[in-house]
Amino acid sequence: MPNLAKIALVTCRQFPDLDAYDAALIPHLKSMGIEAQPAIWDDPNVDWNSFDLSIVRSTWDYASRRDEFIAWAKSVPRLANSAAVLEWNTDKHYLRDLRQRSVRTVTTLWLEPDQPHSARRLHTRFPALGEFVLKPAIAAGSIGAGRYTANDPYLRGRAISHARHLLDEGQSVMVQRYIP
Repeated sequence: MPNLAKIALVTCRQFPDLDAYDAALIPHLKSMGIEAQPAIWDDPNVDWNSFDLSIVRSTWDYASRRDEFIAWAKSVPRLANSAAVLEWNTDKHYLRDLRQRSVRTVTTLWLEPDQPHSARRLHTRFPALGEFVLKPAIAAGSIGAGRYTANDPYLRGRAISHARHLLDEGQSVMVQRYIP
């Protein structure tokens, strides 16, 4: 890693010292003669110009503030994860792009907030059998996700309510079969 003396491992306020996996990078990089330290992406006191490279790691709060996060990424010099890639990758609509390029992905039904979604229409869009997952297209981890059983009327009703809530918030919703 030539010309890399100082690296920012970008994180969020909830994990100021990184998560355990990311924190393990610090001694590994030190053994290679590289100083690495956590840096909170939205901390106005961080001087991003002081780093030879910034690597996005534990930025788990990006989903609720995605526009701000992307604007931050566009402002950071020497960002290993380019702002364009972060913008593409933080919205799971990228699965459409992959599928169009013949990359195998989980089959996904998309529900968009600009379309009408009555309870009946949602009911008919969900799988008729088995388990399925409903989640927002912009989210981190399992935040906002729910797992439902198609043939359980109570759970199906909960799925309809869940989807309507996300759509009413202006979020795109993904519906996928549950894969164990």
